[in-house]
Amino acid sequence: TYGTKDPSKPGIYIMSATEQKVLADLLGDATTKWVKSKTPKDADAWADKFVKEARAASKAHPVGSTELEKTDCSKYASWFKRFAKKK
Repeated sequence: TYGTKDPSKPGIYIMSATEQKVLADLLGDATTKWVKSKTPKDADAWADKFVKEARAASKAHPVGSTELEKTDCSKYASWFKRFAKKK
């Protein structure tokens, strides 16, 4: 409902597969390196395992493939307002 393929339009911009690959290639393993720099050495294997599993899950479940993504959140607007963080 809120997705857009035009970055100049309001909503959640959804990159094309080509754009996703370019970004992933540019990022390389920078995120994993950062996580490893902030956690104990013993956690390195867990960071690597997370990346491997996340890549497999993303491939198996591409954007738009789950029912949750089709949820019409407007039906729940009153709940969002009711529990909104007070300023």
